[in-house]
Amino acid sequence: MLLAINFARFLLKRGITQAWLRYVLAQLPFIGTTLILLVIYLTTNPDFLPAITILTIIVLLFVLLVEEVIMLFYVIKQRQTEIIQADTSQSVRQ
Repeated sequence: MLLAINFARFLLKRGITQAWLRYVLAQLPFIGTTLILLVIYLTTNPDFLPAITILTIIVLLFVLLVEEVIMLFYVIKQRQTEIIQADTSQSVRQ
């Protein structure tokens, strides 16, 4: 999630101002790192594979949903704080 947040910040610095586009592009490192971590974890511990139940999947999906909501709010609020900071820095210069 931290990698996705940093990537969204990087996208804003590169001039991508549309929040929906930054959110969609930030999903690439977020989903990629999640899948890589799951593959590494399940390949190094194959004994845990039969222990996966429906409850495990529900908890995993709930955590992913919470992380997605946090990421969405971060991207939406990111632009508003950048505009406020730019306005205050311009008023200080004048």
